[in-house]
Parts: sequence; C-alpha cells; structure tokens
Amino acid sequence: MSLCMVPFEGTAGVTDRRPGTGIDFIICGLEHSGTTLGSDLFRQVPGCDSGFECGVLLCTTPRDFAGNQPFYQNMLAGWKITEGDLADA
Repeated sequence: MSLCMVPFEGTAGVTDRRPGTGIDFIICGLEHSGTTLGSDLFRQVPGCDSGFECGVLLCTTPRDFAGNQPFYQNMLAGWKITEGDLADA
C-alpha cells in the first residue's frame, strides 16, 4: 500500500479545531495505491467519516481542479463546503 495522509490546516478564519469538527486530514494517493483500504479503516473509528474519492490528483495543477467534474461539485456537496473554502485551501 502506498498512500499519503496529509494533515489539513483548514481555511482562513476557521478557529474550531475540536476533534470531529472540520477536516483534520486528507488521505491521498494514486489509483490502486490503497486509498480505499485506508478510507475503509478510518470509517471504523467512531466519529471519523472518511468521506469519498475526490479526484484531486487527476489534475495537472491544483488550479485546474475547479474544472474537474464531477469531482469538484461532489466535493462541495459531499463535504458541505463552499467554493471559497476550496480556494483558501
């Protein structure tokens, strides 16, 4: 398995850092690298939701992610965040 778990510092102005609030980390990796297994493991932790595949690494640069559909809209709706949150990330 080859995956990366990246701590997420949040967006500008986010002060609520209690466990279980906001986004604490992001699991990322290439296709077939174990990210689904990692996600399934974190789903077993009470209070931890591992979310869904978001397709961020399918773009050439992070700036291109807004045009990566349906992943961009799925992330906004699935994580209940705004376009501003993604722009600040």
